[in-house]
Amino acid sequence: MENVDLKNRHAWVNIGSAKVKTKGFGIPLNSVVLYVLKNFKGKRPTHVFSYKGNPIKRAGLVV
Repeated sequence: MENVDLKNRHAWVNIGSAKVKTKGFGIPLNSVVLYVLKNFKGKRPTHVFSYKGNPIKRAGLVV
C-alpha cells in the first residue's frame, strides 16, 4: 500500500499505470474504500482486490 495515504484519504497513480501525460495524480478515497483497505491490510500478500483468485492489476471505467 505504498501508493495509498490513509491519513490524507487519497491514493497515488504513477505515470506507468495511467494513460495521462503527467508524473501521476491523486485519487480521493471515500469512507467505503478506506474501510476495505484498512480491514484487508495484511490479509493478502500483494493485492486487495482479486477476481477468481487472481489479482486485479488494471480496471476500466464504466460510463
